[in-house]
Amino acid sequence: MNDIVIVETRCGMTPGELTSEGYIPGNIVCQVQFTMNNETLFLSEVEVDGEPNFYLNKKDEFDAMVKEDFDDDVYMDMMEASYIESIGNIDLIDYETMFTDIRNSSTNIAKLVQYIVAVIRMDFEETEMYIQATKGKNVLDITIPKTDIEEDIFG
Repeated sequence: MNDIVIVETRCGMTPGELTSEGYIPGNIVCQVQFTMNNETLFLSEVEVDGEPNFYLNKKDEFDAMVKEDFDDDVYMDMMEASYIESIGNIDLIDYETMFTDIRNSSTNIAKLVQYIVAVIRMDFEETEMYIQATKGKNVLDITIPKTDIEEDIFG
């Protein structure tokens, strides 16, 4: 089995928008830098209106994702090229299918997906302490808290 070690995790939000109906908050962005097979990769999740969107890159794209510049062709090309619908037999299109797949898997890639979702869904007050506690650790050695989504799906 290939070890996955968390190198760094970053979270942020895209800019919100002020409309005539009021303020619309930005999207939550979380990126996990990890090593696997002596390669460094970046798995990112951008949660839009409560729905997951995953991206896999070979370089750090966090700042570009948080900036979210739809007028920048380089940004749009990167987002399109790095978007993934599944990883390691885990369907990433919606949370219910994703967590069902994760529940039926014991792979380290499933744990990595579970980790990033847990980070993106946890209370902001807890996030930084949890990120620091998981830094440099093998994903299989990390205790991942149950998310509100898992509670809703499985009880």
